[in-house]
Amino acid sequence: MKAKDRKIVVLVVIVIFFFVISPLVMAENEDDNDDNIKKNNSFVHGVVIKVDGKRYYFGGVADTANNATDVPGHSWVQINKRKIIGYHKNTGPFGAPRWWSSDAEDGALLYVVEAKIDTWSEIKAAIYFAQGFTHHHHLVSVKTGKPHPNKVAWLKHVAVSDFVLDGGPHPELAHEVSPGVDFRFVPNWQMPYSPMHHMP
Repeated sequence: MKAKDRKIVVLVVIVIFFFVISPLVMAENEDDNDDNIKKNNSFVHGVVIKVDGKRYYFGGVADTANNATDVPGHSWVQINKRKIIGYHKNTGPFGAPRWWSSDAEDGALLYVVEAKIDTWSEIKAAIYFAQGFTHHHHLVSVKTGKPHPNKVAWLKHVAVSDFVLDGGPHPELAHEVSPGVDFRFVPNWQMPYSPMHHMP
């Protein structure tokens, strides 16, 4: 893809985000009664997510000032009780450069991520995958450090440019990425969720 074509694709993604997704986000936010979620209007690495009235982090590396865990390179804002929007940048744990992609710039925005909090079932997995949610990620209790007993964050990664995803925690899953939904991003959607796999 030529540089001019890439710029057009990125511009289209930005326009869609601001004129389609943003109004939906604002409408969903107005229906949400949780004042703590409404107050959080900026992207945060190590965000605290409220699930079933309790506080959770995304499972990952404790590389924030307050030792919160998160997926490397990700920052989030919780939109409502079941939905979180994130930025996935080319940064690793503790700021490691170019951790996800060797050919994208260090710190470059690779994906806009949509996360939905839900349980895993065979039927839900197929439905989520068909919508672009290829990966489920565990949630870790702020209080106990243990994983949620049955809920996960279903993740949809929407690429904003061309790059090779050849790093991160699973370099064996390396592949070329083009703008749009990345159906090959760590595809564990068929694997049943078990909190035992994530016990500290």
